[in-house]
Amino acid sequence: MDIIEQLRALERRRKKSSSQSSLATLVTGRELPQLRQKNKESLIRILPGEVRTGEAGSFLYLSEMFSREHRQGFQALPEQFEPALLNRLAAGEEEIAGSCPHLVYLDTETTGLAGGAGTFAFLVGLGFWQEQEGTERQFVVEQYFMRDYDEEPAMLAALDERFKAEGFDAVVTYNGRRFDVPLLTARYISNRKRDRISQLPQLDLLYPVRQLWKLKYGDCSLANIERQVLGVRRGLDIPGADIPTTYFQFVRGGDPRRLLPIFQHNVDDILSLAALTGRVVEQMAIADPERLDPVEVYSLGKMHLQRGALEEASAFLEKSDWEMLPFQIYLRSQKELSLAYKRKGQWERAVEFWLETVESFQCAPSVPRDEGGLDLFAFEELAKYFEHCEKQFDRAREVVLKALELLAAQSWPEMEAKLNHRLARLERKIGSAPVSSSPCEEDK
Repeated sequence: MDIIEQLRALERRRKKSSSQSSLATLVTGRELPQLRQKNKESLIRILPGEVRTGEAGSFLYLSEMFSREHRQGFQALPEQFEPALLNRLAAGEEEIAGSCPHLVYLDTETTGLAGGAGTFAFLVGLGFWQEQEGTERQFVVEQYFMRDYDEEPAMLAALDERFKAEGFDAVVTYNGRRFDVPLLTARYISNRKRDRISQLPQLDLLYPVRQLWKLKYGDCSLANIERQVLGVRRGLDIPGADIPTTYFQFVRGGDPRRLLPIFQHNVDDILSLAALTGRVVEQMAIADPERLDPVEVYSLGKMHLQRGALEEASAFLEKSDWEMLPFQIYLRSQKELSLAYKRKGQWERAVEFWLETVESFQCAPSVPRDEGGLDLFAFEELAKYFEHCEKQFDRAREVVLKALELLAAQSWPEMEAKLNHRLARLERKIGSAPVSSSPCEEDK
């Protein structure tokens, strides 16, 4: 058979296959409503939940209880927090009121990971402590699931009723400020409803987690942080990227058993979120730097500094040691704390740090250059201080020469030109008449 005949045979097979595929699709399309209804009914037989029906329709509700003894990894689930500690974590955000705030931990599973108008939250998980009649308080994980898109109004109405009944004081999420809460708000708006969720103070753990552990662990996804910080080891967990596709397949008539890992994934996320809140609060409450490794000392000190607690920040950042930390991290700690003292006008303390940093450059066996170049902030600040505050031009010149000596092994022409310009000005001043001391002024 020549090439022309082979091509014709392939085309005949392709057309035959295409015809069969179209017929199969047509049949599936006719049966799809029945398959979807069948899946709705079969799901209740494989999950320990119940179908709840109200004015807005039906949805699937699941609930699971966890005792006070439950641990997520090696961390217990915290029951109560002092408002002051919670407000440290929510610094710059809404104030969390009440002597014993009633928190709700919220996590969603969605039809898309990027958000947007066409994204649905098909499963919403809530975790909170609840008084149980005749028993001790237990941690409840509730799940609200829409088995098809037409169940969204009923699911959202039930969520609203739960928030109203419990009277939560704040919502705790992981990246929820940018994703989960805005998404739910958008879904309420699409259903011409107002949500109670976005009206509550929010504590998004992603931000304090990044401040505390990004330098140490890098990846700050909940999966990695729960493993590194809480010691959680999940079993056969479904990857987050596979969750939307799995839900789409179910809605189109796919096997409902494939949804089971999603429900367990959501429960685990809620439990880790609660346990992680306790772990973060514990870390924030540590007052003794000796209990932490050097990188954690720097991270916690920087966190205190960012919220304006200079005294607490000093207790940690002053413990930074260039021999124990990567040199660039050590430089950051010295820079941030010294400039904080400078802003407050505490020049003596700032100068102490600059002198110590300059000395560390001379003692360090090697000084790596970072992406922005060698950070010579201490040399610059000292030179400005001696020139403008103390009028000690010789000392300022000496500092500039030390910085230029360090730059000899670097390739940073911009900094070299800047230092040479300062050096020339200082040498002119040294050759002129003495100037009386005056208040510190920055370079013009």
